[in-house]
Amino acid sequence: MQRHYYQFTKGNSTFFAMDTNAQLYGLDNEQRQDLSQWINNTNTTWKISFGHHPYKSNGPHGNAGQYHMYAGIPIISGDKVKSFAEDIWCGKADVYLSGHDHSRQWLDADCSGTKLIISGAGSSTTDLRGNNPALFQKASLGFLYVQIEGNTLTGQFIDAAGNIEFTHSLEKSHVIN
Repeated sequence: MQRHYYQFTKGNSTFFAMDTNAQLYGLDNEQRQDLSQWINNTNTTWKISFGHHPYKSNGPHGNAGQYHMYAGIPIISGDKVKSFAEDIWCGKADVYLSGHDHSRQWLDADCSGTKLIISGAGSSTTDLRGNNPALFQKASLGFLYVQIEGNTLTGQFIDAAGNIEFTHSLEKSHVIN
């Protein structure tokens, strides 16, 4: 990887990789400036952000700002991951992809319009304890496959045997080339 955080464009999509570990510890001043500028100045059809820690999750780690059911405890609670999300990419990126919890989730909850997807079940699983609304969630081995064609982004959760268990598409009303 190029850096701890970076961006790249492929076709009509720009991807924003974030270092959520630096965010946990508040070591993200430069990342805040760069990501904010990149996201605000990108004119591609799709803006996809991704990082290790989720903003919301039904897995055992829970939601940022309340990780492990701890609120207000620096680092452990993920309050700085939450503030980074709300300050930088919520409502500006179309999708936020994360892992950390070992499950597959396409939440029906979002972050100011940014869709939240968790795919962390490639090698092991953990249970689902949370109560965020979800379009799909499963604590079994598998992965997320994403395909972007023009103004349509389609994600499929595929199990360890190669079976498609869930498909969901997002549509944009316009395409920017």
